[in-house]
Amino acid sequence: MKIQPLLLAGILALTLPAGALASSKGCANMKACETSCRNAATYARGKKGAAYKEVVKRAEDCAELCRVSGSFMERESAMSEKLAALCAEACAGCAKACEATKDRALKACIDSCKKCSDCCSGDSAGSTAAVNSKYAAQALPANSRIQALLNSCCKK
Repeated sequence: MKIQPLLLAGILALTLPAGALASSKGCANMKACETSCRNAATYARGKKGAAYKEVVKRAEDCAELCRVSGSFMERESAMSEKLAALCAEACAGCAKACEATKDRALKACIDSCKKCSDCCSGDSAGSTAAVNSKYAAQALPANSRIQALLNSCCKK
């Protein structure tokens, strides 16, 4: 019998202690950003001009990095922190490219990219420094620190 991922997550949420599924919660911004970037790339492909061509490139890069970063976070990979930094950079670049078009149809992409960039870079309320100092005493590995950062900012 094949169990659907969302059903499995629901079952685990009911049976595991609170916070045990933090890794899947921590990627909420990445998944939303991936979706909005894919939508923005599709939309921009139908437009003319260099600014829209840049949006297509940036949005596709951002969507793919969000997908990969989210996957690495979910399995608590040792590479998560490095990918999160790269994801933040891609998100910031995509937001700028979308803003340069002055096209209101790209607002969802701009907003989700900014939120994801802030989350991944630690510029939100749960900054990297605060999370690192909070969890340093517990001697958590780097991927756990970045996961804690994502958990703190993605719950907002």
